Amino acid sequence: VGLEGDDGFLVGDQFRNEDLINFMLVSSSNDAAWAAADFVGISKFVSLMNEKARTLGLGTTFFLNPHGLDIEREEGRISAAYGTAIEMAGLMESIFNNYSYLLEGTREDEIIIVSESGRNLRASNTNQALGSIPQLIGAKTGFTELAGGNLVFIFDAGFSYPVIVSILGSSEEGRFQDAQKIAQAVLKYIPGE
Repeated sequence: VGLEGDDGFLVGDQFRNEDLINFMLVSSSNDAAWAAADFVGISKFVSLMNEKARTLGLGTTFFLNPHGLDIEREEGRISAAYGTAIEMAGLMESIFNNYSYLLEGTREDEIIIVSESGRNLRASNTNQALGSIPQLIGAKTGFTELAGGNLVFIFDAGFSYPVIVSILGSSEEGRFQDAQKIAQAVLKYIPGE
């Protein structure tokens, strides 16, 4: 595909859409995002992403490409995706309420997807705080030079009390330390804990 971070996909590989999504969420795979978008057409896919953001009431969230990597232009680098911490928490809430199955793989250290020809592709989870967040329901990492380190996650703080945390603009490593501190603080102050 020619994007940053070669994940082992080969020209002609065919995967189920669900597997591409899982691979993309677990390993933050730009190649998987591009492949999923390419199926319907890159421009149309990005347009659908922006339309979904509007439908969900995410008024300042926008996308310029399917993977969110910064775009190099003659006048300099620009961000290809934007959203506030509140809107990213809202997006996670919508996924949790309507498509919670999408979050299942994000709790795993590693997943394997299999192409239609039987070739295995392994994805390691990019969430370094995975083992430090108790009762994790799901998470998504992100990092670009302009956006910094981002992590949105949802965990059960006890007695079916889901809490969503949105960390934007941290450092590449700091986002995981931030997540651990926030999860510990939440657990300390939730009634009954």
